[in-house]
Amino acid sequence: MSIQWNVLLREKVNETNYIFAKYQNYNSKDQWNCICSSMDWLDVGMTNINKAREELNNSKNLETCMKFYQYICCIDMVWESICQLHRLFINRDTIPFENDSSIFQMKYFEEYDNSYFKEIRSCFGAHPVKLKPKQTSKKQEATRKFASWSIHYGNPKEMSVLIYSNIPNTEFEEIVVTVNELENFYEKRCKYIQVIVEAIDSIASSYKEDMKNKTIAKSNDLKEQIAILKNESQQRFGGGILVEELEQVEHFLAIQFSCAKNKSIIESFTQKIILALTEVYDCFQSMNIEHKLAIENLLLPEYRPSANNFGYEFANLYSKAILKIWKTYDANSIKKPLEKYICFEYKTEEELYWLTVIGLSLAQDDLRERT
Repeated sequence: MSIQWNVLLREKVNETNYIFAKYQNYNSKDQWNCICSSMDWLDVGMTNINKAREELNNSKNLETCMKFYQYICCIDMVWESICQLHRLFINRDTIPFENDSSIFQMKYFEEYDNSYFKEIRSCFGAHPVKLKPKQTSKKQEATRKFASWSIHYGNPKEMSVLIYSNIPNTEFEEIVVTVNELENFYEKRCKYIQVIVEAIDSIASSYKEDMKNKTIAKSNDLKEQIAILKNESQQRFGGGILVEELEQVEHFLAIQFSCAKNKSIIESFTQKIILALTEVYDCFQSMNIEHKLAIENLLLPEYRPSANNFGYEFANLYSKAILKIWKTYDANSIKKPLEKYICFEYKTEEELYWLTVIGLSLAQDDLRERT
């Protein structure tokens, strides 16, 4: 089974949040967008190249001319994407195989394979009516060349194009290219993705170590500590890790609970939140976020009452109280299964929501036994 290089690359880039975090603002540029663009066009070229080759083999007459150019374009998409990824992850001032001449054997002028492939692309369809040959003297500055349509002699696996000159009485030249040469050019460059994947591994590992060596600030002010952790999520993971949970904690801390009967319960829940935030801090500092954290279980308890359509009603309450999306819900269906755990006296929907979360947290052992 052949390696799906584009899939391998995308999986490696998305294996952690580190590549996104590093390149979303790198040297004051959003280079993550460049990475995504390169991966997208790599997908386009690799997904369509076999079909392009098949259509070339089944084409006739001038259709073959177009199908051959389509095949070249697929290779070019892949090659340009690989070059861009090389510049991002390996060396911004070079491209792979700069001095390689191992592929094309029937060159009509001496050039390394990278440049010669671009010449093939130009002559066989990219801009065949305005070719600019290399100038070797001042006399040749006015020289222009033009390509004929591409043809083959009985088999589209070998294509040729005639190159005309604007200089009178100049003999035409012929470029001959085989599909086998183009395929070798393509395969050699696809395999280079393995080098890029290894570079990404190294970059991600170095980034993780760099972040571990940067000490996260601590504050005795809970709200300030949450702000610090949100900023660290952005810096270390691109803002995609636990930000929603941290914002929910901010929301919880802003609630003025109105029922004195719940005072000790709410204080106990708050202490659990504080301990959970300590775990978040430790995980951010160590760059270890591979497991589910206590904060997630506290804010979104796993087990729910099965009666009274609780799950549906609670989801609607969350949408309205937290997300500010207009929804209707039945408060009685939410309160009734949890009344023995917490007193449902409240003034706002936000307060009802957090009383429900705390009640669910207290009910977890009982609800687990019922499942």
